[in-house]
Amino acid sequence: MDSDSESSSHSSEEFYDKDADSRDAEWMSKQHPGNTDAVLACPMCFTQICFVCQRHARYAGQYRAISVVHSI
Repeated sequence: MDSDSESSSHSSEEFYDKDADSRDAEWMSKQHPGNTDAVLACPMCFTQICFVCQRHARYAGQYRAISVVHSI
């Protein structure tokens, strides 16, 4: 089977979920209620490690993590 017929046999709609963003946002608001000033990620692998942060009162551009996930 060539690549053209193989790609046409799978509809792009099979892999698209128009409600995924809404469900993800609902899950995040249940897991981490309240507002956040930032979402922090690892600078090496970009894994999100903190969804609830506060802006540092004294130093502009710095944040502190309130709850950390994906950390050993």
